[in-house]
Amino acid sequence: VCNNINVTEKDPLANGIERYVGLEHIEPNSLHIKSWGNVADGTTFTKKFSAGHVLFGKRRAYLRKAAIADFDGICSGDILVFEPNEDVIDPNLFPFLVQSDRFFDFAIQTSAGSLSPRTKFQDLAKFEFLLPPKEQQAKLAELLWASDNVIEGQLGLLKSVIYTGRVFSLQHYEDKSKAKGSLNSIADINPRRQNVLNDEDEVTFLTMTDVSEDGVIINYQSRKVREVKKGFTYFIEGDTLFAKITPCMENGKGAIAYNLANRTGFGSTEFHVLRSKSKSDQLYCFFLTKMEYFRKEAEKRMVGSAGQKRVPSAFLSEFNFHIPDQEHRKWFGEKMLAFEDRKRKLEFIIKQGSQLKQQLINQIFS
Repeated sequence: VCNNINVTEKDPLANGIERYVGLEHIEPNSLHIKSWGNVADGTTFTKKFSAGHVLFGKRRAYLRKAAIADFDGICSGDILVFEPNEDVIDPNLFPFLVQSDRFFDFAIQTSAGSLSPRTKFQDLAKFEFLLPPKEQQAKLAELLWASDNVIEGQLGLLKSVIYTGRVFSLQHYEDKSKAKGSLNSIADINPRRQNVLNDEDEVTFLTMTDVSEDGVIINYQSRKVREVKKGFTYFIEGDTLFAKITPCMENGKGAIAYNLANRTGFGSTEFHVLRSKSKSDQLYCFFLTKMEYFRKEAEKRMVGSAGQKRVPSAFLSEFNFHIPDQEHRKWFGEKMLAFEDRKRKLEFIIKQGSQLKQQLINQIFS
């Protein structure tokens, strides 16, 4: 159904080729090439491809890198260039064959090498599959591209929401019309435990892996108070959890402690706890700790040896910034929550759409 194109281009600029593609430019599970390098900046790549060719990452095939080119260029030697045989398969359907689970599984099975396993076209050429009749292929391709276009549209919206949220939070932080103050003026840092529960009472228990990098508790564990009251970090409903150890801190780990058993939790000692002095500041404290600038400043203050660096509690207590009034802080927290809700809804829609598209691809090329 396709040919392996192996054309060498020794002088791309002279022949009007301005862009090159490496494996880093192909996103997993996406047919679209959204970034590239400029040949004028220098490259050692010489393999030529043309618009309409499918670029397949033969190294570490488990990364699922395959995309259709919409421009002429040169690419890495770790990329196979496929040209569909139009007499056998509709060119608009062919890219989805390369995206099928069975094809990627076959590529992984035929890969050799330990650190950087690679497959070969000679092996991939042996892949067998059921091909729909030629008269049905155009309709199937139209259906799959329509699904892909919807997903790409949602991805565009998601990117816009994320960008708008970042700009909004940065503008808020840089509002120098507000008086400066320290974080501990609106929140207590690592507050002491309150002995209000019995040893047999159930509480929520959270390890670092139970908290995501985008601010969500993704798994709730249950423990008896007697099992966790010593040697773990204590927090209550509404507290902000801030990962203090590298690389969790830099990656954005943290969450608001909501839906806790008996409104109480214990967890990893690698969490700092921020408890807002006013309930209306709970969202504000959380989103402040999620800001990129805040994390960058925290990174500068980390102490300890490589791989074991931690943000000291003093950084949180002493963090100095322009603090708006309480009403404005409440408004900011609610606004940021709306951005997060929109973001998560779009992520869910994209995930569902992608799963349905993949199921259809797998049914077609069973």
